[in-house]
Amino acid sequence: MQQPAPQVTVRQPEPQVTVQQPRPEVNVQQAQPQVTVQQPGQPQVTVQQPSQPQANAPRPGAQTSPAAQTTGVDLQSVQGLVGKNVYGTNGREAGEVRNLLIDRSGRVRAVVVEWGGFLGLGERQALVPVERIRLGANQNDRAQLNMTREELEALPRYDSDRVAEYGRERGWGEGLRLYR
Repeated sequence: MQQPAPQVTVRQPEPQVTVQQPRPEVNVQQAQPQVTVQQPGQPQVTVQQPSQPQANAPRPGAQTSPAAQTTGVDLQSVQGLVGKNVYGTNGREAGEVRNLLIDRSGRVRAVVVEWGGFLGLGERQALVPVERIRLGANQNDRAQLNMTREELEALPRYDSDRVAEYGRERGWGEGLRLYR
């Protein structure tokens, strides 16, 4: 007598695989600037109050600092930026420089950066202080935006009808104009 071979069927549920990766922990630390003030003698300070408001004085309540009066970049050192892509802190393309804002003395105060959109629709533009863009040693080097894409997107939108207002708000004075 012969018995047929038994039929064995093994059924298992589909395996469930879960991959968990720890969140990256990023710490950014910047050293505090070391400032040394040397005073060879007593300072001589003269304060003069203008009788009439000056034409390039910021409007009342504007955020102004001594640095705002002296900052900016020489136009010739950055005019090649217009039309160039800028790259974020992660090395990825963040946008394109569309224009420069120049004060009355010819110093570039801000850069109009554009990103997003397709075929001329949906682009966004923001006014980025020129100090937030690091330039390479020569014209062929990349322009590095010293902010993340998220910080760029959080900036107020640029409006070409408000150029003069931007100068007053930031303490750059009257006469702010577009490069192109």
